[in-house]
Amino acid sequence: MNLYYGAKAAGTHHLQEGKCCQDSCLIFRLPEGGMGFVLADGVGSASMAALASSRACTCARDFIKVNYPLMEDEESVLALLNGAMNRSMKDLYKLARDSGLKDREFDTTLMIVLMTGSGEEQGTRGRHVYTAGVGDGGIIGLSESGSYRVLYAPRKGEDGSSVIPLRWGPSEWEIRKAEGTYASVLAATDGLLDALFMPPLLKMDPYGPQADIPMLRQFMDPALLEEKAGPGRSLQEYMEKRITDPEDLAGVTDDDRTVCALIDPACRVPEPSCCEKPDYKKLLQMRDQLIRGELPDTGPAVGGCRLTTPDIFWAISRRGDPRRRSS
Repeated sequence: MNLYYGAKAAGTHHLQEGKCCQDSCLIFRLPEGGMGFVLADGVGSASMAALASSRACTCARDFIKVNYPLMEDEESVLALLNGAMNRSMKDLYKLARDSGLKDREFDTTLMIVLMTGSGEEQGTRGRHVYTAGVGDGGIIGLSESGSYRVLYAPRKGEDGSSVIPLRWGPSEWEIRKAEGTYASVLAATDGLLDALFMPPLLKMDPYGPQADIPMLRQFMDPALLEEKAGPGRSLQEYMEKRITDPEDLAGVTDDDRTVCALIDPACRVPEPSCCEKPDYKKLLQMRDQLIRGELPDTGPAVGGCRLTTPDIFWAISRRGDPRRRSS
């Protein structure tokens, strides 16, 4: 039995303005015990952002369910993902044309994750994972060996802040089969990704961890999540409560926040060798030293983390601890 959840909530600014959450997500089943989800984040500057994210998700999901290949070979699945991205993009262009609005009013990001059927049937403990993405969200996989890997890294425009939308076309899309097999896979929009799982303050060197592993375990580890989904308990309700609780996930970002995950509880993974929380206090001190010019742009690593020039811009614009609280 697969475990899964998809939780979303409107950010503080949208609530104050009487707006709904402009993110959308849909989870669906695939043949032979596989599962998938689509997740989109409507661009804040687009007047039809909420509708755009919803339509992009619906079109992608429907295309995948109707056209899923009989033979689950890599080439066919990658072509399916490309077709789903294209179908969603063309639908948004049509929406803009029919409404008389400019294309940019329907801008949205889009991420798609497919997790194949039982790993035992494939001769592995984990599942194969396929991903497609565009925009500033991110996808992280927990491999059957217990390592956390970034499967799709958030991307911004050339100015470092603008969002790359779906309508910019295939040259901006990243579609691939993830190397290895996985016990779980998670995707999050930028609001949660930047504040919770991969704070911009953590700029990793090639040999360091890529994210806050202790935090990710709470959202991806099969053993921990199966316990949350025990008799009389719902994993979906648990995550929805966390994401709306001001003392929990609702307290880490003002942005809309959405997270989806697929988990294979039968694939138990070893505990990560590095399970210590990042030393945010030390990193914040380093950031302040960089701002004051007391450290070179590529300061010394702390726990595998390096601060670079982009962190300075982020620190000046945002200030304070990227978490606002410790968990």
